[in-house]
Amino acid sequence: MSTCPDLTAPIYGAVVFNPSKDYLSKAEFSCKVGYTLTDCGAIQAPSSGTIDQETGTTYGSTSYFTCNTGYTLIGAISTTCTSTGNWDNRKPVCEIK
Repeated sequence: MSTCPDLTAPIYGAVVFNPSKDYLSKAEFSCKVGYTLTDCGAIQAPSSGTIDQETGTTYGSTSYFTCNTGYTLIGAISTTCTSTGNWDNRKPVCEIK
């Protein structure tokens, strides 16, 4: 079975692996009392495309966009959640070739 690499805990927070760091396990982040995780919220996949948000929607998470076959991605292929709670790039568009 594959084991995932360590994740860095947020400043003033912790990361717990549930149940382990093995493939398909989950990592849960938490903050110390008085602190909150910055969350950019879900971003929708472009029409005729998909989005990979496996790392989540909190600060430092990156989402990746792809277009269906026969479409071209116009815009950034990824976007990262910033400390201000905003995505650093706009959602791209998938245009038919």
